[in-house]
Amino acid sequence: KLGANPSPSADGVNPFERLSRIREAEEMVRWFQSRVIEPFIQDIRQFTRDQSNQTRQTIAEGIETLEREYATDLSLESCADKHRINVFTLSKSFKQATGMTFVEYLTQLRLNKAKELLGGSTLKINEIAEQVGYQGTYFNRIFKKVEGITPSRYRELHQNKEEG
Repeated sequence: KLGANPSPSADGVNPFERLSRIREAEEMVRWFQSRVIEPFIQDIRQFTRDQSNQTRQTIAEGIETLEREYATDLSLESCADKHRINVFTLSKSFKQATGMTFVEYLTQLRLNKAKELLGGSTLKINEIAEQVGYQGTYFNRIFKKVEGITPSRYRELHQNKEEG
């Protein structure tokens, strides 16, 4: 899978021909270790580093996408497809990078935007819900579940703090 392949030596001799000429078991083991196992381990380490870098870049791009498109219909699956990464890998890596699942992160982002709008605008609650990517009734439910109060109550409390 990684493309590791014992290549011909500098003298152009096929490595398997050279192995077939070795008669001592210990020398065969040393040859196999140095010509096959060690290069393969190095290839795996490099592949893992490359994958980690690629995954980190994908997470950063995913977060940028969320910041830009939070009000649209986003899902872990659509993000994975967009960035050509396995859904499980994206999910696990996203959690490791942010400390939150994809949905938790998106919810927090949407609710933070909603709180800004609740405190700094006269938009109706349903309009705010739509602007942050929620249906009105679901928005009220998720807001109360996460914040402990309704969006209307949040607005009242926030306005009272600014006035006081």
